[in-house]
Amino acid sequence: MISDCYCDFDFAEILRSYNATRPIARKEHICEECGRKIRPGERYEHVSGVCDQGWKTFKTCIYCLGLRDTAESRIECLCWAHGTMREDVIESVRDVAFRIPGLSMAIGRWIVEGRRNR
Repeated sequence: MISDCYCDFDFAEILRSYNATRPIARKEHICEECGRKIRPGERYEHVSGVCDQGWKTFKTCIYCLGLRDTAESRIECLCWAHGTMREDVIESVRDVAFRIPGLSMAIGRWIVEGRRNR
């Protein structure tokens, strides 16, 4: 199957060894995407791996994950990178929202919910 998907990333920045888990926080963390505090007891995504710059870790709150998961379930080609995922998702949604009914509203709900729970 040929895909029309094209992601314009510098592949030297992409993690070569990639391990993603979704644990429950035992201590406070900061979301790499929105800067929100991830409180003890909240689920979050922890990604670690090796890239050209060395060992990297990324922690993402449940609201940014909801934003990304919602977009990934509805957009055929969603290109994003850790650290800029929110901006990448919002930009992609703006590009395709006119073709996917309800997508902007679903993404907006995650953004508002994340702001409410800071």
